[in-house]
Amino acid sequence: MQTHTFIELVTPSFDKPLFIEAFYGHEQLSYGINYTITIVTCIRYDELTTLIGTTVQFKLQTLHYERYFSGIAIRLQERQSMPPYYRFQLTLASSIELLKHHTDFRIFKNTTIQVIIHQLLEQHGFANHRFESDAYRQSIVYRTQYNESSYDFIRRLLGEYDLIFYVTQTEKQHTIVFSDKRTVANQLMKTLTLSELAIADYQLWRFINNSCYSSYPNLTLPLKINDDKIILSIKHQALNQSHLGHAQANHSAISYFQYLTLCDATTLPILKITAPTIAGIQTAVVSSKQINVQPLWDYRHTYTHPLNVSTTATNHTPTYNFKPEIGNETLIQCHQQHVDRPYINGYRYTQSNRSPFLYGPTAPNEGWYAASGHHIKLTPDNLTVTSPQNLSLWASQSIQLTAVNTLNMQSNTDITLKASNKLIIKSNESITLGTATNGITISAKEITINGLRVQFNKNI
Repeated sequence: MQTHTFIELVTPSFDKPLFIEAFYGHEQLSYGINYTITIVTCIRYDELTTLIGTTVQFKLQTLHYERYFSGIAIRLQERQSMPPYYRFQLTLASSIELLKHHTDFRIFKNTTIQVIIHQLLEQHGFANHRFESDAYRQSIVYRTQYNESSYDFIRRLLGEYDLIFYVTQTEKQHTIVFSDKRTVANQLMKTLTLSELAIADYQLWRFINNSCYSSYPNLTLPLKINDDKIILSIKHQALNQSHLGHAQANHSAISYFQYLTLCDATTLPILKITAPTIAGIQTAVVSSKQINVQPLWDYRHTYTHPLNVSTTATNHTPTYNFKPEIGNETLIQCHQQHVDRPYINGYRYTQSNRSPFLYGPTAPNEGWYAASGHHIKLTPDNLTVTSPQNLSLWASQSIQLTAVNTLNMQSNTDITLKASNKLIIKSNESITLGTATNGITISAKEITINGLRVQFNKNI
């Protein structure tokens, strides 16, 4: 009979065997590690307590995968036992968590974050740590640890500067790595592969003529990862002919997700799609700023011009790029019933200027509202972009403002138009620049204003 080792435990020597019954663990950024091993052995409790405070290593191994774990034994609990065999739960933690039991009063002056953390860890003999971010070289003029544990003090110090720590494992030891969020995120984005992706909590329904025929679990999610964005393409295999039924060319077939969460290797959600609000349209909460949004101008819908979100539909000319803010909730639909072409369809809100964040979504909608108050209004005749504070137009080469009839620019305070070379404003009929209180500033090497009638409503 062939045998294979699944978990191998390394502890200080005992003359009797230790049998592992169960294992589970928890790992989290800036919280260290926590592993719990259930052990069955003939060794009594008073002998096994010698493990407390020692380093315990174990290896999890299958035919195609292995991983090492290492931690300090901090707790031993006896469970339901039947002599001569005893059952224990052994809890392991990272070395930095031992600082929870050390409280001190001290003042640090004219030093750096790295020096402070290094002193605290070296004081307690924790040599296995490293810094992988230049952010830890920031100078600290004055910092006080006042009647708090060294563990809480380090976490508070990191939190003030948006820094984090995590734990790496090797065969012999674990290491505390101090980093920053951007560095960790960039490493994750560069190393993430399709084999590390997992689909959690998903169910795809096939709708034919508004009738639900079957759930559809066969789903693949090709994912392309660049430095600054995630391109998500959702595809499904062809339905069995019995599922298609009578759906022919003259029948509509709409597929959408009831719910789907795409996770990476650390189970952090990248994009979550929740239950739809109406048939064929579903909501999505943006949980990553890596999602790129583009408009599809050749397709009109009852609600708004759709905004395309990173799909395989590349034959459309984008007018501008817009990245939604984290926490924004949007409507999602599939372009021309293709499930591999999901797009953001916009918020639903009334025709009045009322944000759905304050008054709730009600049909019909005319555009899109951001949580910050920025507003994009799309109608068949107009494109309106409003901002509660500032609105900037920038181009590496040129910006052209053209109107067949009227070009109107108004501000309650200032209007500033700048160009490093030429500034050209043209209209076939009239041009109006107006401010309510302050002045109008036009700055360029050469200024050309052409119109049958040019009017300024404030001193220049």
